[in-house]
Amino acid sequence: MLPSIESGSYAFFFSIKALKMSSKHIYKIMHPSLGLIIKRFKYIDNSGYLRFEGDGPESTSSAKIGKIKRKQVLGRLFLVISRNKINFL
Repeated sequence: MLPSIESGSYAFFFSIKALKMSSKHIYKIMHPSLGLIIKRFKYIDNSGYLRFEGDGPESTSSAKIGKIKRKQVLGRLFLVISRNKINFL
């Protein structure tokens, strides 16, 4: 999830059950073919599916991520600890 989360960083998440989805936030998702991924929320489509995107130019495309159901979202990122800094999000 470069550049938002550096390689080797520790990422901490809130449980998503009661949290409102926001395009400002990054989420942990259990994807059926990609496995556990961390992506930024983009929008809710007309069918009610969630759409996500990566922050970097080499990220998995939104098209490849595809439609995500709410139950696939496991948590919202709130803290990243990297080698040189601590970020509360």
